[in-house]
Amino acid sequence: MKTDRVAFLVLQGIAMHFSSFSGSACQSRESGVFFSFILSLAVTAFLPLPVPGVQDDRVSGRVQPPLPLEQEDARTLIKDIYAPDYAAEGSEKRRALASKLLAQAGKEQGKVTQFVLLNEAVTASSEGGDLETAFSTVDRICSSWLVNAFDLKSSALEVFVPSKKPGFLEKEITARAHLELIDTAIAEDRYKAAVIVSDGALKIADKLGGRMFKTELKDKRTLARMLAEAFDGLRSQYLLLLDDPDDEAANLAVGNFYAEKKRDPGAAAPFLAKAPLNFLSEASRADVAASSGRGSAFEAGEEWADLYLDGKKKRPEFRDRALYWYQVALAKSTGLERTRVLQRARELRGDVRELLRPLKASELSALVWKDGGTRWSPARLSALNPVRKGSNLVVGNPSGRMFGYLLCDVDVDGDFYARFTVKGGSAVGVLRGSGRSIRGKEVPLKGGTSTVVIERSKGELSFQVGTKKMAARRLGYSWDDDRSPQRIFIRIPRRKICYLSSVQFYREPKVPAPPNSNSRGRTGNK
Repeated sequence: MKTDRVAFLVLQGIAMHFSSFSGSACQSRESGVFFSFILSLAVTAFLPLPVPGVQDDRVSGRVQPPLPLEQEDARTLIKDIYAPDYAAEGSEKRRALASKLLAQAGKEQGKVTQFVLLNEAVTASSEGGDLETAFSTVDRICSSWLVNAFDLKSSALEVFVPSKKPGFLEKEITARAHLELIDTAIAEDRYKAAVIVSDGALKIADKLGGRMFKTELKDKRTLARMLAEAFDGLRSQYLLLLDDPDDEAANLAVGNFYAEKKRDPGAAAPFLAKAPLNFLSEASRADVAASSGRGSAFEAGEEWADLYLDGKKKRPEFRDRALYWYQVALAKSTGLERTRVLQRARELRGDVRELLRPLKASELSALVWKDGGTRWSPARLSALNPVRKGSNLVVGNPSGRMFGYLLCDVDVDGDFYARFTVKGGSAVGVLRGSGRSIRGKEVPLKGGTSTVVIERSKGELSFQVGTKKMAARRLGYSWDDDRSPQRIFIRIPRRKICYLSSVQFYREPKVPAPPNSNSRGRTGNK
């Protein structure tokens, strides 16, 4: 039943894709809508309907969004309370409104009001030219409600108001937003939409500049076109599945599209589980069984791990699927069973350097000296006046009185590996806090250009500058039971500039707590 349930969800989305055909099947908008309607009816008729109240996202707790009438009532209330903020004009005022709405959403208990607050914050931040906040808020909405991420992000881009003279940071965030939207469309099987977005983004790229951005866009457009063509060729196979969900040839064709073209074994599994002659069928059946709760998450991980390790050409998507199921298994296991899963995950992960990714500019921020009372105040990266020179990100400390900090905003509380090249910094390390309570560990830099590696493995933090291992010194005073985020930093002397390049990063997924455990590791009051 789980296989049919996932197939139902996939096939239901095909109606949206097929309704956009401009060929002989759908010569007009009306015929496209009619085709979509007929296909939806067919899906409903031939596939098992989902059990009410049961979603594929039941583990994450996602629910259906509020009804439109409920949303409208909440929106009227919000606009009445924040009327002066809505009436204020200008980008700064719109960003300020978004900040207020997000702060209230964090405190709001009512789910309907919280949903509308977040949606209004998306609009306000986009109108204020802050796509970074808009997209992160969309991700926040999607983590709690069953909504369409592509539609929400597309709407944010439609109301986005860029600056008259956008700086480096705004250009890079705008570019990344379009790349992210293309990825979202591909993830949702909306390949023609991905092609349209990439075509529009290439026009924007001509204005923004940046050879790397245009190259990435062209690569993504090529991928989207290939997937769109292959997906369109599956129309007859999908129609066969509507008539007979167990048709082996049709399941094999659709499953091969997801496994070989899209490289998404999770999407392929429900189809290839019904194609016994395919080499992925056994792993797919274990995947479907684990998804339904009838099978073992660890065994599903083992199947994908074996395919990854035994293959002549290593396919990272198999490794990633195995690691996903190991994470699920960790949340359900205790004792020796949990130890076995942890060991297996670390063995499969292998050399962490194979998993490194570049950090985005939107993942960086700053601590800037304010005054003797406040000391270092959190600020956006723009406070350091960033510019791009070749492959280098160049930032400057605006304070003439005290040094500042360039921060990586990713929490590195667990195991991680970071490698970067820096010139002009006086120290690097890992810190917690801001203001008067900065604390952590650091190593000094003696000038010139340095390649730095900071790593935490099995809880042990280590530093390497060039080829030399460095002993860290204490920064500030540590707190007992300090649970605030840990962030990598580069210290910048007063009125100096710093060059940063070749930033590569990997963070080990946080290990889920064992079932029935105290998340703080103890009971009672602090």
